[in-house]
Amino acid sequence: MSHPYPVRGIARQAGLSEATVDRVLNNRGGVRESTIREVHQAIKDLDRQRTQVRIGGRTFMIDIVMQAPERFSLAVRAALEAELPALRPAVMRSRFHFRETGPVEELIATLDRVATRGGSQGIVLKAPEHVMLAQIVLLDGFDLLDALAPYEVLHAGGMAAGGALRAELVSAEGPREVVSGVGGVPLRATAALDPATGDMSVEGTWDLTVSTPLGRIKAVAEFRDEDGTLTGTAHGAGEEVPLADVALEGDRLSWRQAITKPMRLNLAFTMTVDGETMTGTSKAGRLPSSKVTGERRAVPVAAEG
Repeated sequence: MSHPYPVRGIARQAGLSEATVDRVLNNRGGVRESTIREVHQAIKDLDRQRTQVRIGGRTFMIDIVMQAPERFSLAVRAALEAELPALRPAVMRSRFHFRETGPVEELIATLDRVATRGGSQGIVLKAPEHVMLAQIVLLDGFDLLDALAPYEVLHAGGMAAGGALRAELVSAEGPREVVSGVGGVPLRATAALDPATGDMSVEGTWDLTVSTPLGRIKAVAEFRDEDGTLTGTAHGAGEEVPLADVALEGDRLSWRQAITKPMRLNLAFTMTVDGETMTGTSKAGRLPSSKVTGERRAVPVAAEG
């Protein structure tokens, strides 16, 4: 990519080392694809900001960290770049870190990288709120319109809000087919009603699979409700450890645990529960996040005697 900028300027814009930028510019290999994209994006940002470098005064760098729909992020970028030249005689440059979706832990990791790399005089942050859960209860003989109309409205609202609202069909008994009073047309309830908090229950035994750079690791997590407090333990690699800070908000489940095998790590899990399954990530300090999937074990039915 042809450009007029010194390696040092590109490295500062990208928040990378000069050696890494030099390796990318000279196609020496040994660099991750995401890092190559960061260097190319830095050059594009410098192209857009080039008219400002002729302005006298101090240069300021600000980082824009956003998790929002792309159309919103691009509108913010365009508005910011249109306004920055007006802040003369100071020179304002910006680095953009945009994402549409993802766990909060990855957003925190982005902020950690910004702080570690340095060179920033400020951060503009837009982070997602916790997901609001709307449960629509299906009763035997229900009216189809009474269920589908609010579900459609709430579902559309959740899409417009970037996933901040989620609607689901539930029954008092849990996941099952519920027959309507209109021609016997059924709808499927995907979860059980929780009238107190709207939170779904995660009590029980869950089989987890953690995808790590060393391969897939199998583990078991058990969650219990003890006097209104969610607790649990995890089993794997020949050890049993307690779960700390277990929290369930809507369909969002999080906890922390310390392991010693195959190495000593403090793990933070962030999961999204959907009935009998869950998906999410585990994070250990500055290490990359690992994908996690889980499935709840069925409760054995007692034999009638």
